[in-house]
Amino acid sequence: MSKDDCPPREIVSLNESEFLSHVTHYKNVPIPSSSTARFIYLDNPNEYEEFSAQFWDFISGRTRAIVATRSLGIPSHLTQSVRQQLLDWISKEGSARVPGQRAPRLFVDSCLMHVLNDRVETTTLSREFLDLDDLQWSRRFESRSGLFFFSAFWLSPKYPKPTEEEFFLRVDPIFGFCLVNLRRRDVACFAVRTLRQCLAAYGKPSRNDVSLFIHEMVKESFLDDRATTTLAPPTMNSDYTAIPWITFAVLNDSFQRQLEVLSDYCVTIPEFLAYGYPGFPGQLNSFRFRRETQTATVNMRLKRSNEELWYNLRFDLNPAKPVLHVDFQIFAPGHSLHRKKLLRHASISLEDLWNSNKDLYLGFLAAGSYDSFFDRLIERGLEGFERISSQIAAAGYPLMMRVYLKPREDWLLANRQHLDVLIKIAGDGFRSLTPQDKKLIPDLVSQQIFRDGGLTLQGQMLATRLQTYTVLH
Repeated sequence: MSKDDCPPREIVSLNESEFLSHVTHYKNVPIPSSSTARFIYLDNPNEYEEFSAQFWDFISGRTRAIVATRSLGIPSHLTQSVRQQLLDWISKEGSARVPGQRAPRLFVDSCLMHVLNDRVETTTLSREFLDLDDLQWSRRFESRSGLFFFSAFWLSPKYPKPTEEEFFLRVDPIFGFCLVNLRRRDVACFAVRTLRQCLAAYGKPSRNDVSLFIHEMVKESFLDDRATTTLAPPTMNSDYTAIPWITFAVLNDSFQRQLEVLSDYCVTIPEFLAYGYPGFPGQLNSFRFRRETQTATVNMRLKRSNEELWYNLRFDLNPAKPVLHVDFQIFAPGHSLHRKKLLRHASISLEDLWNSNKDLYLGFLAAGSYDSFFDRLIERGLEGFERISSQIAAAGYPLMMRVYLKPREDWLLANRQHLDVLIKIAGDGFRSLTPQDKKLIPDLVSQQIFRDGGLTLQGQMLATRLQTYTVLH
């Protein structure tokens, strides 16, 4: 046994330390464009083992990925004061309802925070009437040691009235918040989750008060004197795929620099998410993710000098650039800025992401475990992935999920009755299973899809991957 670029030599004893050291360099590595793996000699097997363990911890829900940690630039005791003031403000806004709406005011108001000497003051602003000129004015107060702007958001497609509640459960809206440092024009802290991610992490809130999701996200996001941005793992039936895309756009320093030097009508992506008004939840198409085409859009309105501008953040693939990229554009019919592109086909380089933020890279590719459309996109539609995974075996480890899932996926597609049972269990447990359905469960057990009264992790992934398939076919 020898490395390809070394001359062969005979190993006399299986206990020989050099032999054992050599053997530990062989790891089971996924083969690109296939659902197979083979043992390959790696120069750095520890990196491969560490990243694979980190990947499994994440997709199994044992850990979250901390993708950014930032200082607020204020004394540590004031950072904790900012945290507590935010939690108090969220509780207050969460209990106040918008007239004629079921949604709390939390999702249409914002909190302007002034850090003055040894205290923190808060002011509530309505995003519906917020003008960007107001924020330009607030930045002029140089005596303040810190100035922050906090907004929570609830984004979704427009809900059709006749089936509003059913549609709400089917589309998996996204919830989150953005805390912007107005002094630096930069994000201090950010979080975004789908509804099903929130339910998996926090359970169903009492009285269906979804503001509790924001409360918990903020509570988790402060560590001592620093604020963190984290990715929660994907969950069964969740449209997780676009969550790392949005997080990438918020944290990307290159996007930040490009947008800062443009005109006053241009806002950075963190500012867009903090200042933008998405309308009352469900009344406008503020967010849409299309799994089949692997595209996502976030739409919000901003005002400048009483002029309404709609900003569109889009993640797309098209003939002009057939890899996943970012467009950021203004729509304002009749205005001189109508259709102005602030970012045009901005790249999402997986090679750069691996080198700069492995936790976000991990979260990005974890989507392939639950989304078969994204899984097919990885090699042909993610810039830099082929290059970095050919150079560093650990970067290609997420493709190992194909090795585990593809044979069972093929089996389910060949045995549609079993697939139907899987989808039913994923939807409502055992409630809709017929006696005939229950007779098929032992077969799911033999495929390691069902165990101990519920779906295994692979079963949850397969159910989510194949649900879209059953709709399209």
